[in-house]
Amino acid sequence: MDQADHLPLPLSGALSQVPLKVHSSYNRSEILAALGVARFGGQMPRSFAQGVQWVEDLQTDALLITLEKNEKDFSPTIRYKDYALSPRLFHWESQNNTAADSPTGRRYREHAQRGSHVLLFMRRYKNSDIGKPQPWMLLGPATYESHTGSRPMSIRWRLEHDLPADVWTYAAVASAS
Repeated sequence: MDQADHLPLPLSGALSQVPLKVHSSYNRSEILAALGVARFGGQMPRSFAQGVQWVEDLQTDALLITLEKNEKDFSPTIRYKDYALSPRLFHWESQNNTAADSPTGRRYREHAQRGSHVLLFMRRYKNSDIGKPQPWMLLGPATYESHTGSRPMSIRWRLEHDLPADVWTYAAVASAS
């Protein structure tokens, strides 16, 4: 463990049975299987194409974020501005069709009162150096703090755990791009 770049932390509370660790990295199939949405080698949910998945059984929103979005892989309409504001605060833009007063917008804003959860997963780039999809790191549970705008909503999430130092460095730099 002294050689590890990131110390994996277990999820707690209502999500303690989910087989994912904070600050560990996973591919899409592993995330969906761990959340009970799909099985390994199984069909991916259609709604997951945009990187957002509501998991009814766990009362959890899984938000998959790619920080640096290039023109080749991301059209201008989905190059959302996502970045770290501090080691515990994260700025995330919802899908373009999410209005603040829509059922989804209210679910994001009111998740703590409703007893639902938000898990943030983040990767720096879509693909690794060898052209394969880069995995997402589970940043952990997050709590709604505030938002501005609508369609998309710009939401500030408070993370339960500090970002690892190296992740904070490149996630904060994303705000400049």
